[in-house]
Amino acid sequence: MDLELKDQQVMIQDAAAKFFAAEAPVSLARATGLKHADENLWRAAFEVGFLQMRAPESAGGAGAGLLDAALVCEAAGKQVAPIPICDGIAAASLLGGLSNAEAALEILQQQPIALGGPESFAKILCDGDKLVLRTAGKADVLLGAANDMAARYEAALIERDLLRAAWLTGAAEQAVRLAAAYACERQQFDRPIGSFQGIAFPLAESISNVEASRLMVWRAIWAMAEGRPEAAANAGMAAWWASSMARRAARPALRTFGGYGLSTE
Repeated sequence: MDLELKDQQVMIQDAAAKFFAAEAPVSLARATGLKHADENLWRAAFEVGFLQMRAPESAGGAGAGLLDAALVCEAAGKQVAPIPICDGIAAASLLGGLSNAEAALEILQQQPIALGGPESFAKILCDGDKLVLRTAGKADVLLGAANDMAARYEAALIERDLLRAAWLTGAAEQAVRLAAAYACERQQFDRPIGSFQGIAFPLAESISNVEASRLMVWRAIWAMAEGRPEAAANAGMAAWWASSMARRAARPALRTFGGYGLSTE
């Protein structure tokens, strides 16, 4: 397992970081809310090619690898980007395998789409051997059909969960880094509060857990690419660890800011 990113992956990482820093400030997430998505940001992510990056080039995608997509999702997590980008990328990978892939991918440009999720999103669901688009108040739209559609859909859900783990890893890392920067500036008893063990140790533990989460995500992606028998288990562990780690990392980060951590002003 090679942990060094290739030059092209570094470029993707940098491009994603710049895009989400410019297009998705934290204020956008606050204004959008938890159960909604910003449609302008969604369309912008499609226009730069992030959403359809996992689809084959013949269908209008980039044929990118799962690690490339994880790097993009991690960058989105750092800005708490209010779009279901993990679902969108996994959905593009699923739609890219259909016989009408190019036409099916056009739905990604129209509106935020999730593989399941809140009612405010359109959903791609598997109904037996059929893949359908379900939107509240509208009739289901048939996207494609295949004998192995259930297996394909399950694979897309696993991919989505891994990308969500990458998103949470980015969000947790940013929370810790913001708290650490504040702890170096905030003075108490003529010393930065970051010099106190009660502040420094929890943040140090959190950033170690963040690195562990990133390693677990990358290992799961490597195992899937290599066809390893433990790939499914690695993916499940990475998703579980990221979700629990993110909560544990956010808690001391929030407390480091004291009252500012709870203020909306």
